[in-house]
Amino acid sequence: MPGTRITCPHCDRTLKLKAGKELSKTARCPGCNGLLRKSPANGSGTSPQLVQNILLGAIAVGLFVIGGGLLLNRNSGGNSAATPVANNAEPTSVGAASTSGAPSPKPSTRPANAIEVPTSHASTSSTPAPIESKELRATAPSAPPFEPRFRFRQQPQTLRYTIDMNVKYNSLQNEASTMVDLREIENRGTERALALMQESSGTAFGVTADGYMLTCAHVVENAYEIEVTLGDNTFPARVVNVDEINDLAILKTDVENLPVIPLELNTPAQLGQDIRAIGYPLSDLLGQDVKVTRGTITGGIGNADDPRLQIDATINPGNSGGPIVDSYGNVVGVASAKLAGVFLSDVGLCVPTQTAAELLSHSGVEVSARAQRKGELSGPNLVQQVSQAVGFVKVKAGPDTNVENVIIDYTSSFSDYYSSSRPRDIPKVFVDSLPAEGAFSAFLRSETGKLYDRPADRQFPFLVGSPLKLIYFETPAAGVDEWTTAGKTAVYRMKSRPSIFGLQPGDFSQTEATETAKYKLIREDAKEVEIERNYLIEAGGPEENYHMEMKGRIVFDKSKEAISTINYSGTFSYNLEGSSRAYPFTLTGKIFDTALVEKRALEKMRADEELLGGELENYTATKIETGKYVTRLIRFHPRKPFLAVGKTDNKIRIYNHSTGELLSEAKVPMEHRSLTAIELSPDGDFLLAGTSGGAVDVFGLSEDGELSLEGAFHGHSRQVEQIAISPSGRLVLSVGSTKKVRCWTLRGQNEKFTTPAFAGLKVRFQFIDENNAWMCDGKHLQKWDLSRKKGGRLVQIDKSSGTGDIRFSPSGDVVFQTKGYDIRRWSTATGKELPQIETPGLISVAEFVGDQFVTGNGGRLTFWNAEGKAIGFLRVEDTILSIETLAVNQNDGSIACTLPEFDAPLWYIRKSD
Repeated sequence: MPGTRITCPHCDRTLKLKAGKELSKTARCPGCNGLLRKSPANGSGTSPQLVQNILLGAIAVGLFVIGGGLLLNRNSGGNSAATPVANNAEPTSVGAASTSGAPSPKPSTRPANAIEVPTSHASTSSTPAPIESKELRATAPSAPPFEPRFRFRQQPQTLRYTIDMNVKYNSLQNEASTMVDLREIENRGTERALALMQESSGTAFGVTADGYMLTCAHVVENAYEIEVTLGDNTFPARVVNVDEINDLAILKTDVENLPVIPLELNTPAQLGQDIRAIGYPLSDLLGQDVKVTRGTITGGIGNADDPRLQIDATINPGNSGGPIVDSYGNVVGVASAKLAGVFLSDVGLCVPTQTAAELLSHSGVEVSARAQRKGELSGPNLVQQVSQAVGFVKVKAGPDTNVENVIIDYTSSFSDYYSSSRPRDIPKVFVDSLPAEGAFSAFLRSETGKLYDRPADRQFPFLVGSPLKLIYFETPAAGVDEWTTAGKTAVYRMKSRPSIFGLQPGDFSQTEATETAKYKLIREDAKEVEIERNYLIEAGGPEENYHMEMKGRIVFDKSKEAISTINYSGTFSYNLEGSSRAYPFTLTGKIFDTALVEKRALEKMRADEELLGGELENYTATKIETGKYVTRLIRFHPRKPFLAVGKTDNKIRIYNHSTGELLSEAKVPMEHRSLTAIELSPDGDFLLAGTSGGAVDVFGLSEDGELSLEGAFHGHSRQVEQIAISPSGRLVLSVGSTKKVRCWTLRGQNEKFTTPAFAGLKVRFQFIDENNAWMCDGKHLQKWDLSRKKGGRLVQIDKSSGTGDIRFSPSGDVVFQTKGYDIRRWSTATGKELPQIETPGLISVAEFVGDQFVTGNGGRLTFWNAEGKAIGFLRVEDTILSIETLAVNQNDGSIACTLPEFDAPLWYIRKSD
């Protein structure tokens, strides 16, 4: 009796079963450990249909083995170009190819972020055949250095821009303009760049044998040096392309025979599917050995615009960019982030491979769509097969110290004009961040056009944003004439509604947005380059959405190494609470011809002085040299001959104004960002410093003028704009850019209460006594009982809120607001308007001197009596630059002021004896 032939359906190995013996249901192949099935010997014992089914199964297995061999050849360093990418149908699994003879299933037509509930779960397990590996070796000594297409170096050192925006819609006309000053500060850029440089790490994995790898965009954000370690080898890498919206990046290492992991592109991720996350988390604590965590796919994000998947495998810092693999060793996602919070645990996120494949394809990187389906792998076998392609990524991020970095001292001043009242249904929206009143800080600019530590600033309306976004752009590599930048940002809408106090709270809602800028070189000659720019912001969903697009051209001046002209036209549209509109606008800008403008302005100033009562002679002015950087804040000490001075280098300096001696200096902590406000306590023992980060730093001030940091109040989330201290020094009032006034204790920094947000663009206050204070936002005046935490009757003093200064008289009897060329005054007791003061020049700053006034215009100070008549003027410096920083000593009427120039001196002015 002939024996029975046994053919293994997994490895096609033929075995012989002795005559009279039956094949056990659990018998396995000695070669591959797969389950065996019976086949006929000499045509006996098996039906013709079974024979046909077995032959069909053998053919399918043979095709699978051939396909697997091609895949193994690719993984071991074969030429990726030789791998056919058209054959992207999902390979038939062992179970499906057994005996049915059914055709292979069609590729899924579900979207890339679809989650399928599994209908069955394979239980086959096998040991993988060893993968032939080739030596991993470098093909280039290092990644080529980045050579910018344009270089921002700003010649001359100081540039001034004027930018004008015009919006027209039916009868509404809005004109907004700004003047921007940019001055390079020498010899500090490298030091600042090194201080901002950060080292971090993450994970990447190979997708092609010739050196392409996938990781996360945030892993390599602002990176200027990247190294990838695989086993005992470390190679430099560079970023090929970035998708910030989906948090993906492609790296290129100059190596060959790079191990790769196949991408699962045909079968969408399944809810409940077993996965493993492989990477290098917490490398500083756990070492630089690969780590593996196990979990399942638990769901999607629930947002149609966000393809990421939820997983419950443990994800820690350093996992980002690592592969999320299925039980066959195929990549189903790229680890992206982890959610953490009081009520959250083990909620990780990953970007599906279908999204990553789109970026690879768009970048011209070809990867095989064939994934491994030969059998599920045990944990050790899976890690052994996959980990060799997973690399440890070390990143140096921030300003590239290999190129020129310069600190720019930046100032901007805005003016707005509406031909009619602003319609109520036009939303007040801002992009990137909430705006500040005006920028007076320094930032770091790379010659590649990247900006670091960009200060908060006033913004153009309708999502155009900060002027700095119009003056700079991120340059591509040399030789590139078309390029695109894209990323995520946010749109902030200021919402207003009546409150129980009668105020209009300025609380803000935040909406995620995408930001895209496309550039194309149109013309180039020896002097300049003309570039077409298309800028787009999109935010929101069906119920609330915003869209801003502007197109136009910019001209880059090669001699000045800066943008010289800007010309855009655009449209802002929105759909909000059933209201939909679109507003067209134009935007133009250019470098200011300061020489011609100064000549004409000086001539006008001379003519205006005839109306100001003549030049005063009973004053003396003393110059105090305060070094570099712009002075923005000045306060007199109440008892000592001290001046507290705040500059744009974020340092506070104490000077003796009698001798000009510098007594001490202190810098606000770096994490609190820029210095924005200062105030001295009535006894002079404390100096409070507000910052753009929202903190108020509390410094002790000794009798010798020494500063010492003693604490900080962290109640504000954004820029601090004003600080006031009660007569006893017990309570502090401070306001941030959200227009909410906070009351807290000076000693201990404990918050007592917060007011609703005011509706005006500026909020100012003054203590009446220990328990009461006046508050004004330019539109309304209100008296607050601080002990009862309540505001009194709201008095309307103006219909519109301006952007000028708001000041209270020392007695608190009068409040005034500057509006262009005028000062409008009101009685705090009655709310009635007092006689208006009209000036021939635009007012840059104003203060009370007792019951009189002093205003700044150009390089001069003008004095006015209580009735609003000009007494006379002092010419501080012969310039059209306006005095913008001014302080008055109410004890003796002396004044300290300075011009907004980088190295301008401080002037101490007092009446002559």
